[in-house]
Amino acid sequence: MKTNTDLLKTALTHVKLGAKDLDPVTINGLKEIIAEICSMNSFKAIDQSQLLELAKLEVNIIYSGEGILDDKDPGHVNWLSVDGVPLDSGREINWKFWNDYNELLIEDLPIPSINEIDSMSNKILLRLEDPRREGKWIRKGMVVGEVQSGKTANYTALICKAADAGYKIIIILAGMHNNLRAQTQDRLDESFIGFNSDKDDRSYIETYRI
Repeated sequence: MKTNTDLLKTALTHVKLGAKDLDPVTINGLKEIIAEICSMNSFKAIDQSQLLELAKLEVNIIYSGEGILDDKDPGHVNWLSVDGVPLDSGREINWKFWNDYNELLIEDLPIPSINEIDSMSNKILLRLEDPRREGKWIRKGMVVGEVQSGKTANYTALICKAADAGYKIIIILAGMHNNLRAQTQDRLDESFIGFNSDKDDRSYIETYRI
């Protein structure tokens, strides 16, 4: 007999398959797919709201209605162009993590969507401070996204690019619920770190590469 976790994983697979037929993917569309799946005898025991929260982490859409509000911080030093090119002509950035993530995205997303993720993550990164800037500095900001707007894909792209640019410590606050935290950890293991970092996973092997 399958455990609730196994049922959720199986149901989530069905949701992801169903979402591929949605154009665009909307929250209401996902709810309809989940309701249909959970009407089956095999999945009636599943909490639909829990399955929806998991699906939000796994299914990406791009919301193009972005707007940017800058704070005119006089202490901020521009260091990167919107195309991801350092303004210092003598500096080059090896976009290793981003290029790896880009290859992963190609397996699931159309090129225009990936280009949107690339562009938006550049717009956020250039508003951070140059990690190589000497002296003391502080830079704050917030990114807000609609439900099912591709937030996970965007912040994963930003994490990859920030690491490529030279940031050494990145902290992710993944929420209060362990199952959602685990889903985020799985996504970042696959998309950024490259190995299984969950030591509570019974299949955990320290040298296992993803």
